[in-house]
Formats: sequence, C-alpha cells, structure tokens
Amino acid sequence: MGLLIIIILSAVALYFLSKYVLVGLSPMILNIVKIVFVVLIAIAAYMNYNSIQSKIELTAENKEKLKEISKNLEGSGKAVLLDRNLKELKNVSHKSVSASLKREKGAVIIVTDGSATGTMLKSAEESGIQIVVAKNFQTTDTKIKLLSL
Repeated sequence: MGLLIIIILSAVALYFLSKYVLVGLSPMILNIVKIVFVVLIAIAAYMNYNSIQSKIELTAENKEKLKEISKNLEGSGKAVLLDRNLKELKNVSHKSVSASLKREKGAVIIVTDGSATGTMLKSAEESGIQIVVAKNFQTTDTKIKLLSL
C-alpha cells in the first residue's frame, strides 16, 4: 500500500511540475512528462485493482485450521492476527486488537476469543482485514467476512 501512495504522489507532483514549473520548456519535454504521469496513474490503478481482487478463498481445509486456532484460544482472552497463508503474525490481548492492527502489516484474518466488538470490526475494515473469526459479533454491519466456528 505504501508503494501505491508513493506512485500517486509522484504522479501528482509530475502533473503540477508540468503545469506550473516546466512551462518554458519545449512541448516535447512536456509531453514526455505527461506520458510519465499517465503511466504512473495506470500503474497505481492496476495495483489498487489487484489489491481489491486478491481475496482469500476459504476452503474446507482453511476453515478447519481457523476452527482449530479458535478452539486453542478458548478462554484465553487473546486474539491472533494471521496472514493470507494462515500463518500467525501476532498473538495479542483481545482488548488490544484495534491498536495492534495499526502496527501489524500483512494481517488479513483475525481469530479472537470472545465477541468481536464494533470498534474492532471498524479498525479491522480500515486495516484491510478480510475475515474475522469470533464466538459472536456485536454488529454485522461490515464488508468483512464474519465467521463463527
């Protein structure tokens, strides 16, 4: 995501550079700058499209693994942040999930002991989490896939 932001900022900088700073240069140089601008915007759009499209598939095997992780957390008051390969990235207190999401990059799944709060789900959605596994959910008003195993 950081690279996407850099590309977009570079494209915007090139646009303003060509519009206000490089005005006295030859039209050929300005056209080259504009082409680079368009290419950067196309790359940014492509990267954003791919990040949106790369959703996790929940196979029966993945569901079983998530169920096992959830069972292991039972009664612990903990939550686990997982990457797209269901590899554990971080084990945190249930109460500190929202704060941990801001620091932990690459997490796409949360498995938590207990209830998923509205605050947790909002933070999860903002962080790009795709799946939350919990015993129950205080709200279901989210784009995230919610699983109760």
